Amino acid sequence: MSDMSASSDQSRRLAEKESTQGTERQRTSVVKLIVKLEQLARVGVPTSRRIYLLRKVDAMIADVEKHFTLPIAATGQSQPPQGILIEHRIYSLMAKNLKLALLDLDRSTTARALASAEDRPWLIRRLFGFLARSIELSMTTGRPWAQGIWSELHELYYYVLYRQDAEIDETREIRDMTFDPELEYKRLLLLGLARQMGKIVDSMPELMQRIPMWARQTRLKEPRIYEGTFGVYLVDITKDVPARECPDVVQATSSTWILEPAHGFFDFMSTLPNRWDVGIG
Repeated sequence: MSDMSASSDQSRRLAEKESTQGTERQRTSVVKLIVKLEQLARVGVPTSRRIYLLRKVDAMIADVEKHFTLPIAATGQSQPPQGILIEHRIYSLMAKNLKLALLDLDRSTTARALASAEDRPWLIRRLFGFLARSIELSMTTGRPWAQGIWSELHELYYYVLYRQDAEIDETREIRDMTFDPELEYKRLLLLGLARQMGKIVDSMPELMQRIPMWARQTRLKEPRIYEGTFGVYLVDITKDVPARECPDVVQATSSTWILEPAHGFFDFMSTLPNRWDVGIG
């Protein structure tokens, strides 16, 4: 029995050692990834080279994400968690680099000549994707929004929309048919609004399953249609906040939209208990 006990203790210590080593390796990989993204954002490299490196880093992030262990907010907690996570930092840095590449590509005829047909749609899709990951991470873990996350999202959507409306998107003929920026923007606006209304940490899986359908039924409208009315949901692209109920009479400006969520969204939100007032702008 003593031999069996010693063997069991040895196996347990070995397992603990391997787990600790694995955690350390993972922490080292994350730190290296952050340093790489910080350096890439600072240096001047040709746009084609930046896009090539970002595709590599994108794959590295996907690999690191497999081992993330997120601190999910517990139902019984009386207070919300504080601060953002290291994953927020990774997503913000990746979005920063993707934005640099997109702006460089759009400003330079030389860069566009060297770019592949898929580069610009890929940059837009991944930019929305990493902003979405940050927003979803805050909701899943009960954490505050990462600073600037909503400003970046509003600016990105407005930028993409403006170039399409002005017919200066040089890659319109090869638009990514698998991704709709407006649909994704509305999906994320609904997520932000859900948090304003109900603080839905515990209901995230069901919300995430239903919200793509509601996004298709949701409308973004010009504020002049609602000028002088109350009780509408305002998207102010000049502020680092999600969509929220307009506290005053609507005034039409060039920097706002009115969000008309799907009826099913409101029905779902009415069934949820209130949680912490976290991340409200």
